[in-house]
Amino acid sequence: MDGAQLYHFSEHPSISPKDNYNKLWYYYGTLGKHFTSQEEIPRYFVWLLVLPDREVENCFTVWDSTPAYGFFDRSLNQVVCRNPYRFYDRLIKGEAALFLMRMHEFRSPKSTKWVKKSLTEFQTACELAFITCTGDQLILSRGSDLFDPSKELRVPLNWRSNGRQRQGGRNPVSRPRLG
Repeated sequence: MDGAQLYHFSEHPSISPKDNYNKLWYYYGTLGKHFTSQEEIPRYFVWLLVLPDREVENCFTVWDSTPAYGFFDRSLNQVVCRNPYRFYDRLIKGEAALFLMRMHEFRSPKSTKWVKKSLTEFQTACELAFITCTGDQLILSRGSDLFDPSKELRVPLNWRSNGRQRQGGRNPVSRPRLG
């Protein structure tokens, strides 16, 4: 859960460069290799968010409320720990959607000029996706849908075996198609 906080997926002018850990820039760099150098890149760029959809008793360090990041006041730490999923999920995915829609500069492969492109244009080449584990389900949210909650794919998790196995020794799992 420590890594599923805003400071990994957002930034603001008050954050010093040495404390900027916005990991979405790795995605931008991957797309830059593809656009500028025509390098092969993975079809999907996936972040796993572990955000329990329940109260967390021994809460983690909420870095977003520290002076280094200042996304919100420390008084909200109790709200975060009451339900990390409900607090963070939409905030993180909203920041990622804004990152995708923002214009970013790329060096043109045909010249030395820089061109501005929205990262939404690259979703067919390398789609940004989040898989959120809430404890009782996995939620797939896609950049091609700008992380729209109504288009998320939810798969229930059963962490305990009922002791019965289907023929072949495996329980069936539906496999969502990413297209």
